[in-house]
Amino acid sequence: VVLHWPGTDFKYRKNGLWITFHSPLDLVSALEPVYSLVHIQIPWYADSFEGGLSLILQALHCPLIYTCHSIVAREENTIKEYNKMLLIAQQEVMDKADIIIHPTSAGKKISDRLYPHLNHKTVVVPHGLRRPSPLSISIRKKLVRFKKELSPQREKILLFVGRIVPEKGIFELAQAFKELRKTHPLKLVIIGEGPWREKLTSELSSERVSVFFLSPKNHAE
Repeated sequence: VVLHWPGTDFKYRKNGLWITFHSPLDLVSALEPVYSLVHIQIPWYADSFEGGLSLILQALHCPLIYTCHSIVAREENTIKEYNKMLLIAQQEVMDKADIIIHPTSAGKKISDRLYPHLNHKTVVVPHGLRRPSPLSISIRKKLVRFKKELSPQREKILLFVGRIVPEKGIFELAQAFKELRKTHPLKLVIIGEGPWREKLTSELSSERVSVFFLSPKNHAE
């Protein structure tokens, strides 16, 4: 496991311990060529972000798999002054990857449309789901109390959890919610943050008494 964010050191987990390196070259010197593949999920390892991806691949001599959770080019077309370096980095990683995994068929379709020269190596692998453990009595009580506070008239509650960006379908949900509200008593709870929150808030301004924004939560919450 290697952790890296732009402008920070590299952290390499080996034998249960985290080792810190200040440069990609230092990191590569410690990597042992015993791995079957390299798998990354964020483009920050790209050479354009000084993430050392080329050095890592040269040192390990194994295939690169990239799981692409969102298409930066799609966001870049709609968000003004978006970080162009992130777009360049993702394109670099996609070009270097032997296989590009998209968690949804919708993501693959967008990728194939924007990068048709890469569609021969894009595949869809849905996220796995962990079977939820039974809720404890205390959590059940909190849930009942929360529902009563949120929906005293027992309206149905729609829940969205995720980043507030167009590719998550949040604006389609907003439109559907406004239409459904004309004939059904509903509440909408949105858990998450993102660069489109202000626009979404404006989009739902006419329904603000029925919409609740909550900050991101950890898995247990």
